[in-house]
Amino acid sequence: MAAALRLARMGLGSTAPNPPVGAVVVRDGRAVGQGFHVRAGTPHAEAWALGQAGRRAEGATLYVTLEPCCHQGRTPPCTDAILRAGVRRVVVGTLDPNPKVHGRGIEILRRASLDVEVGILEAEARTLLRGFATWVRDHRPWVILKAALTADGRIARVDSRRLRITSERTHLWVHHLRATCDAVLVGARTADLDAPDLRPRLPRMVPDKPVLRVFLDADLSLPPDHPALGVPAPTVVFHDAARTPPPGPPHVRYEGVPTRAPGLLDLGAVLRRLAATDVHRLLVEGGSRVFSSFLAEGRADEMWLFVAPTVFGDVASLGLASRLETLSTGPLRWRLRGLYPLDPDWLCILEPIET
Repeated sequence: MAAALRLARMGLGSTAPNPPVGAVVVRDGRAVGQGFHVRAGTPHAEAWALGQAGRRAEGATLYVTLEPCCHQGRTPPCTDAILRAGVRRVVVGTLDPNPKVHGRGIEILRRASLDVEVGILEAEARTLLRGFATWVRDHRPWVILKAALTADGRIARVDSRRLRITSERTHLWVHHLRATCDAVLVGARTADLDAPDLRPRLPRMVPDKPVLRVFLDADLSLPPDHPALGVPAPTVVFHDAARTPPPGPPHVRYEGVPTRAPGLLDLGAVLRRLAATDVHRLLVEGGSRVFSSFLAEGRADEMWLFVAPTVFGDVASLGLASRLETLSTGPLRWRLRGLYPLDPDWLCILEPIET
């Protein structure tokens, strides 16, 4: 199952609207077939692994991270392929959160007298599926907040000079994180100051399925010829629905949404719009106003903080204290889920504590 999970992770950021899934066929203690779901419309992980195994799948064990599907979509049901292959035993990481499948795939296999075991490395399998499960259940993406900080909690200098805070190794981690997401979001001020590319530098498993670039620009302050909008990649600009957007480049789409206050977009509406375009995992890279707004509204599911052993002194911080005091209705509590040395930096991954 651990091998199937490693395969499934290769599809993160590419499979929407489908979930990332990995599968391994084992016979006589040897892997004879393996696969993962690459993107919607291509064979599912089970079909890929069984096809690679061929006749060796007969009497074998299939390890799959997610309950096999049992309905006809762009591809045939995986339960049919499993039964045709003559597999004797199926080991499943976790049930499918999709109500079209949940439990039914397992029932079909058991009715056909297959030995089915469910819940192997289930916590890891569910972690892999958080984006898909949130999209199915709540009709929104799984939201990851990311920030690079100095040891004294600073993100930039007051004069807005762009200075690298973290190491090249950390930058590679950030690009890997981008590559596992369907979309990357920043605010208009960050876009104006940095003109960020937002595309992952690392190659994605599906090169022709680029990461969606998202800008929050309530007042339409970014002109259509701004360098941030000139990157030739799918881009969406969310703005105050009361404003009329100008004609922009062909790869830029403007979306009007309601506001909660002047200059402050309704993040719930933004997330619903993104979910409607099959965004399962959203990476929010700031700046401080956007970061604190997602926190204050309870729109964040996890936080990745890259902390460098550097001190800037009296310069710009995330500015969370003042913003959260005015935006939130109570204390925001998080716990440390993981702490990873990146030499010389540290990665702190936090998750909210449910109250």
